[in-house]
Amino acid sequence: MAFTRSYPIQFRDTDAAGVLYFANGLALCHAAYEDSLQSAGFDLRDFFSASARLAYPIVHASMDYHRPLHCGDLVRITLHPRRLDAFSFEITYHLALNAEVDAEPESKANRPLAEALTRHTCIETQPRRRHPLPTGMEQWLHRWESPDQGSDQ
Repeated sequence: MAFTRSYPIQFRDTDAAGVLYFANGLALCHAAYEDSLQSAGFDLRDFFSASARLAYPIVHASMDYHRPLHCGDLVRITLHPRRLDAFSFEITYHLALNAEVDAEPESKANRPLAEALTRHTCIETQPRRRHPLPTGMEQWLHRWESPDQGSDQ
């Protein structure tokens, strides 16, 4: 089952043309990632603490925009994590207008507004070397992973 959350596009998120500033699309995706962690029981203060023993830096990020997002749009972000190997995972994000989520699947208007991808690697914060994904992250991956996505082991 995927994790889904809605966010409003605010004026501060837009550029001079009145559309979502490109880098803020990834910020919205990261907010959905954080919400999925919290929903799974992670304490975000501990998870993102400078004193945490493990960290999950993003080692790759990309985003494709298909249609503009404007101030006032309510965007639904659906994320699907997938384990890549013993140390890393990726998350795909699909952004759609909230009003279009229930529209006909074949509808041209229902095409995602944008799609993004982030890849993360688990590391020990000291001495900054790769570390196998701990049980809690494995459980998070399995909780939000799509049934048609299997782990690449």
